[in-house]
Amino acid sequence: MLGGSDDALLQALMRYHYISVQQACRLLYSAGSLTYTQTKLRQLWESGYCERLFLPRAIQHGSAPGVYSLSRQGFHYLANGLLEEGYRRTLGRHHWSYLFLKHTLMVNDVLITAELLERKVPSIVVARMLHELDLKRTPLRITTVKGENLSVVGDGFLDFHIAGRYQQCMEEQVGGIALFLALMPRDRWRKRTTVG
Repeated sequence: MLGGSDDALLQALMRYHYISVQQACRLLYSAGSLTYTQTKLRQLWESGYCERLFLPRAIQHGSAPGVYSLSRQGFHYLANGLLEEGYRRTLGRHHWSYLFLKHTLMVNDVLITAELLERKVPSIVVARMLHELDLKRTPLRITTVKGENLSVVGDGFLDFHIAGRYQQCMEEQVGGIALFLALMPRDRWRKRTTVG
């Protein structure tokens, strides 16, 4: 039988897609709870609720860092009462590259920081957060000054309310150039999506 801390870990796997033990600890527990977090994730993996991958090591000695993702069984557990109706997610065993996993973990660091900021600063509310892997389903369509239509997928999307004002933050890559659309009122959002 799963408990509240198991639910919290599975929900974090749903939000962040792939998460390291250190990230799960930082997000859900105190800094001194790394061993507890490792144990909980290992138990969820042994019970079939999540999958475990390993990042390649930079050195010969020691163990490879583990990265966890939600398994089909974990998804179905969450779907039985904890997910909004109609929520869909593509699941399946994938063998991702080192660069994909490393990039995803770095995106997660930024998104986790935003979630933690919300807990620490009462005037900040993260109304909506989208991960890169969620954004890929519905890319942003933009038109360049030259009239070219491009599909753009950001690394993440954060919808902030700061002191009651609606703000948004998104990082986009266009032709290898990072555009940071950060903390702007929503009514100015669409005006900033045209690039040269």
